[in-house]
Amino acid sequence: MTPDRWRLGAAWILAASLSAALAQGSPPTFPAPAAGKYGCTYFQGGVGSAVTFDPNNAMPGGATINNLNFNYLVPTTTPFPSPLFGTLTLDGKGKYTSKLGSGSYSYTPGQETLKFSGALGNASIRNTYHVSADGNFEIVLIAGDQKSTTQHYCELKVAGNPLPLKKNPNGALAGRLSLSTGQIDDLDLATGNTVTAKGTEGQRLYSGQSVYVTKSSSALKNAIVVTDAAGSRRASFDVDITTGDGWISGGALPSLSPDGRKVALYTKCLVNLGTADSAFYSSAPCLAVTDLKGKVLSSTTEFNIARMPPIWTRGGQIIYSVGENLVVADESFDQVHTITRGDTTALSPDGRYLAYANGTTLLLGDLAAGKAQARVLLKGLPIFALAWSPDGSMLAMIYQLDAQNAALAAMRVPAAGGVGKPFLLRDRYGEAFTFSSAVDATKTERLSWTAAGRP
Repeated sequence: MTPDRWRLGAAWILAASLSAALAQGSPPTFPAPAAGKYGCTYFQGGVGSAVTFDPNNAMPGGATINNLNFNYLVPTTTPFPSPLFGTLTLDGKGKYTSKLGSGSYSYTPGQETLKFSGALGNASIRNTYHVSADGNFEIVLIAGDQKSTTQHYCELKVAGNPLPLKKNPNGALAGRLSLSTGQIDDLDLATGNTVTAKGTEGQRLYSGQSVYVTKSSSALKNAIVVTDAAGSRRASFDVDITTGDGWISGGALPSLSPDGRKVALYTKCLVNLGTADSAFYSSAPCLAVTDLKGKVLSSTTEFNIARMPPIWTRGGQIIYSVGENLVVADESFDQVHTITRGDTTALSPDGRYLAYANGTTLLLGDLAAGKAQARVLLKGLPIFALAWSPDGSMLAMIYQLDAQNAALAAMRVPAAGGVGKPFLLRDRYGEAFTFSSAVDATKTERLSWTAAGRP
């Protein structure tokens, strides 16, 4: 089941993506809401509140009301019965009865909407879908019109599990997309299934090897864990935490070298603040290269290094961000060259192309030309993280959906002169992956795309 922190689900959130010209992809197709008596409750909230049931809520039948930055947990039974609808009964053949009276309804597959005539003709439906492991259906009604602040939601508990889509929810996509947004969640693109993995700030190589951050037993330290392609631990070591310390606040953001023998990460290093004759060493934030035992092999303490996961090239160089520029350096940081202006970035599997964001523009640079001679792939989307597909034909991204939310999308890399057409990625129930964009405040979002069959 999709993690509850992603399940915003309200139609207005998905509609907001249209303003960013984001294609919706194949819409989910569910059967019409089941026949039966729906118990209705209500909540008085601000205009635009998103009401979604939370199957992981400790309160039985609980719901989460996302109203700006506040979450309210409300039970789906008394003491909040709907004074307007009471209960809503559907006969499964297009007829309904409610406290207000009876009438007809019709269901639009794919759009997941109901339209009422008769007594509920002035009520509108926000959403209908499967919402929990025990197969509940949810119907959200708004009394009167869209400006109403009172929301009524009705739930029917039915036997069996939610019905997953019978087709690939993400078209022909395959492989595993690993998202690190406070925790690591692995999405099987072909099935839409998700699994929460160990640690955070994770990176997976195309070979299947991975590195991630977890809590250390020592205070003020992170533990860096490296695994092999089978998911077994190869090595682990502690590094100093840099959160809230100077210019490099945030996580370690470790990146494993292509040969799996070294790690580039953010930590603290000893810096000589004196002279060669009169040395005075102090601890300072740095971007460092370590071996798998945590020994620092080289480092740089450039003041303007920005928060971005370091990227290893196939030749053993490191791409990172200094100020508003992307730079590439040798492993010792002795030779540093500016590539282009940008921030969020990802290197293609063959090491030739650099996809990167500059403000709300996504560009593609050809490094084989000697520098990033860029062409525009997409405009108008603030992007937090990028990942190439293993075959180098597509890009996945975390992007800003609206003022409060972010979403997960993918697009095929267009031919020269073309513009990308991203589409939302979905879970096994056809619901788009969305989550609070507040995670960007930690600046630790990461994406990795590995081939099908990898652990």
